[in-house]
Amino acid sequence: MLDMRNMRYFVATYEEGSITAAAKRCFIAQPSISNAILQLEESLGTRLFIRHKKGVRATQEGHDLYPLVRRLLAEADAIGEHFRRSTTPAIRLGMLPTLPGRRVEQIVHEIRGTAPGAAIYLVNSQAECDLCFTIREYVPVDWQFQSLWREDYVLALPESSHLALHDELTADDLSGMPLIGRVHCELKDRVQQRLEQEYRLDADLRASTDNDDWALTLVACGMGVAIVPESVAASRQDVLVRRPPILADLNREVGVAFHPTALHQLEFVKPLVSKLLTLRWKPA
Repeated sequence: MLDMRNMRYFVATYEEGSITAAAKRCFIAQPSISNAILQLEESLGTRLFIRHKKGVRATQEGHDLYPLVRRLLAEADAIGEHFRRSTTPAIRLGMLPTLPGRRVEQIVHEIRGTAPGAAIYLVNSQAECDLCFTIREYVPVDWQFQSLWREDYVLALPESSHLALHDELTADDLSGMPLIGRVHCELKDRVQQRLEQEYRLDADLRASTDNDDWALTLVACGMGVAIVPESVAASRQDVLVRRPPILADLNREVGVAFHPTALHQLEFVKPLVSKLLTLRWKPA
């Protein structure tokens, strides 16, 4: 009987034209690839590859075998996908819209690793969901919340700004500054209150957007400055970051929230949360 793993290694070797490259692609040692090819050749009673200085070349038998194995592996994968769809859960994943893309990517990667094959449906963090990645202030009273990281709000400014010459910015430095507003900011009201009431600053609002990439693009273009979470500012290399005193104590605590019943309805929730708590979530 032909071994499915050996056939996968055969396909990798055929497509890469090299046992070394096939081993790297399959994340295994070269001898494992060589042994798999040898076992497959013995099972079929024919030679599949000829070695040369730059790698391997398929024999005619190898060329004939390749499309048959590809079709067989595709059908095997389709069978597995069919039954996974009937047994794996659908996950409604709430996501705070101000989380940077690299954070979302990391979260989705961990969910797929914990619940392979699960169907993930992304919804707004305020919508009905099974798991929600959000800030502590947004968590319903009957939900559990596990903190993942805490980060400060910072001032993002263009490299060409005269403010870039100052390591420390005072209220006078920021008076009348052109501002890019983030209408979806969780601390929008607190920030506005601090600027206007505590520091008597009259900001010159040049634009408002609910897209953080747009906000930072406008900053990079020199249109103004923006007050953003530290992880958001870290996603761009063409803006400068400062922490003026007016933003002291302005921060957010980001974590994963879920209703206690989710622990029983979705078996992957507990191991997923445990894994998330072991990761290092650096803001920058």
